Amino acid sequence: MSLLQILPAMSPFVLLLSVGIAWLAFRDARRRNRVDHDEARKRDQVSKSFDHIIEQTRDRDLIEMNEQFKAVIDSLKKTGPGPYGLAEVEGHFVKHRQAAIDAAEVITKLFNYYEATAIGISLGALDEEIIKQWWRASYVADWQDFSAYVTEKRERDGRDALYLQYQRQAERWA
Repeated sequence: MSLLQILPAMSPFVLLLSVGIAWLAFRDARRRNRVDHDEARKRDQVSKSFDHIIEQTRDRDLIEMNEQFKAVIDSLKKTGPGPYGLAEVEGHFVKHRQAAIDAAEVITKLFNYYEATAIGISLGALDEEIIKQWWRASYVADWQDFSAYVTEKRERDGRDALYLQYQRQAERWA
């Protein structure tokens, strides 16, 4: 058999071999690209998480909100242990820096911030483990202290999803 007779018989094999090699190269490139993308996403997530933490230590409004919340919780604890409901929170005012602050407003501000953080974690914008290491104790304790308040507020206002992401996060971390 001459080479000219063998070549036509081999061309489907060569074609299949070429397609197979090209497919393997394409699959490997996709895998490397996915790994590179996942690593970049994780670095971005970690960076945003640390920015979120640093913001809490530098932003005057957040610092003030946390100081007000501490004044509220200290005041409520004098009346007895939590969890606190609508009756204990609404209409409860605390003196803070020569001003009367409304407990319900302070809790709303803080819980909105907690909810936004929980949503950031659930969407993958923030790294859960980093935020958990920074916040777990107070995040969970605050939910436990005011879970009755949120439950009663949901029922009264017809807002079933109020702070739902925060609740799920706090219960998972508890």
